[in-house]
Amino acid sequence: MTRRCGDCGVQPGQLHQPGCDVERCPRCGFQAISCDCIYEVCGIDPGTLERTHPDVYANGPTGQMHQTWDAEWAGRRMLWTGDYPGCAESREFGWYAKLVPGKGWVACGPDDPDATEDLNRLYREAVWDVERQRFVLPESPQEAP
Repeated sequence: MTRRCGDCGVQPGQLHQPGCDVERCPRCGFQAISCDCIYEVCGIDPGTLERTHPDVYANGPTGQMHQTWDAEWAGRRMLWTGDYPGCAESREFGWYAKLVPGKGWVACGPDDPDATEDLNRLYREAVWDVERQRFVLPESPQEAP
């Protein structure tokens, strides 16, 4: 059974529709609609956006900004796989959690009946590999001889 994207409805193997809140940014791995990458690619410091570019702050990226972004990154957009972004990596790393009333998300094993992929841990501890277009475990620092 194929699973459509829960936001934009595309089938696995298709690109997400513009504005889909499930699509991930190929540059940083986070939500494409809310990351700062388009500003950074266009040479704008997101931390000063309100002050230095009030029109962009109020109205969002311009058409020219989208063209600049697309020239560098549109070819790297990721297809919908049928699996929510980050779930495959969380399963691979063995990172699961369950929601415990009064405690929040608590780590658990994959066999716990309430287990789900621990995306919070994934975003905290893994790093985005731009070339592989996926989250990976951070490399351990090399020990000095």
